[in-house]
Order: sequence, then structure tokens, then C-alpha cells
Amino acid sequence: MEGQKSCCEALKEANPERARKIEELASARKTASPNQLNQQVGQGKAPKDVTRVDAGKVPGEQSHVHFKDGAALNKDGTWKHGHRTLTEAEKQWLQQNGWGLPSS
Repeated sequence: MEGQKSCCEALKEANPERARKIEELASARKTASPNQLNQQVGQGKAPKDVTRVDAGKVPGEQSHVHFKDGAALNKDGTWKHGHRTLTEAEKQWLQQNGWGLPSS
């Protein structure tokens, strides 16, 4: 198989947008619920500046993570209110739990 591309590599070259969506769907299966994330916060397994995770309560509202400084990040990586620079530990924790990161 040396010199041949895997089907994943071929898909990424032929249709990068479709490959990205497939990767998103695969990572969505690993998404932790707000309750599971709050358990991690309570057990000290979340980054120290994460205070809680709220589920969306009204139509269109996303689940979101609250930080000690008052900022809150939606599940898709957009800011609900405020903004901040995420630490590497926060980025890693969010991604491991199926959350998006801010674009900047």
C-alpha cells in the first residue's frame, strides 16, 4: 500500500468540506452532556476557571460553559457573553468533551 492514499486522505483532498462534516459528526458522538461536565467541575476534573455548564433552556439557546470572569462560551464555540483567551487546558477539555472553540 506504500505510495497509495487512504480513503480518508483521498476524501480530504477531493472534498475537504465533506471530510470536515464527517469529522464533526464523529466528534459529536463524544459530546458530554452539561450534567456530565458539571460533574467534572464538581470533582475538580475541569479547568480551574470553569464554574459551571448550563443547558440551553429556550428554543435556539445552546448549552454553554461559564467561566470565573463572567464570560460564557456556547457549545459551537461562539461567545454567549463576554470573551476571553482560553488556556490550553480549557481548549483541550472543551474539545475532548465535544465542544467547539472560538475562531480567534
